[in-house]
Amino acid sequence: MGKEPKAMREIHKIQERIHSEQKDMTDKEKLEAIRKEAEDARHKFGLKVRKAKLKVS
Repeated sequence: MGKEPKAMREIHKIQERIHSEQKDMTDKEKLEAIRKEAEDARHKFGLKVRKAKLKVS
């Protein structure tokens, strides 16, 4: 196997960090952590959330 590109190494490091942080969490705790990070990012970058229009058949 050849040398792994720098971007892929960085992605793998992030995946390993997330796994180690969440390995002992319940699914509910993982979901809350993801929601909190998304909310923090939304505020940091000044993003607005729009509601999806769902079609129910």
